[in-house]
Amino acid sequence: MPRADLQGVDELPELPNTEMHFRTRPLEIVGEKSVEGLRIRTAEGTEEMLSVDGVFVFLSGSKPGTDFLDGQVPLDEEGFMILDEFMQSSVPGVFGAGEVRKTPVKQAVVAAADGAIAAMAVDKYINKRSKVVPQYK
Repeated sequence: MPRADLQGVDELPELPNTEMHFRTRPLEIVGEKSVEGLRIRTAEGTEEMLSVDGVFVFLSGSKPGTDFLDGQVPLDEEGFMILDEFMQSSVPGVFGAGEVRKTPVKQAVVAAADGAIAAMAVDKYINKRSKVVPQYK
């Protein structure tokens, strides 16, 4: 059942062999040599095992996985880490990249770029450099 607040979902084909599960968290893809099942946690907190032979995870509007920080690093009102242009938080030595950073585009390539920037900033921090050293000359 498509939801209007998830852009593009209503464009997915309504196939008889497809089920959509909103507000769930995938916990484990089960199977020896191929997908046989998917263990999920529902929004109510219960766990379910789905008998499936394929999985497509569509994330939209999900909250960042920052709950483990437990108030040790400043977060914005939506739970994203507050980071500077070099992915560093206001806590010295604490960096973030990918899903913990608020960006308009959530894609692996963006997260990888964040990671590269953070790695260069970590190098600056660890080696006590005055600036980030570019990897080119």
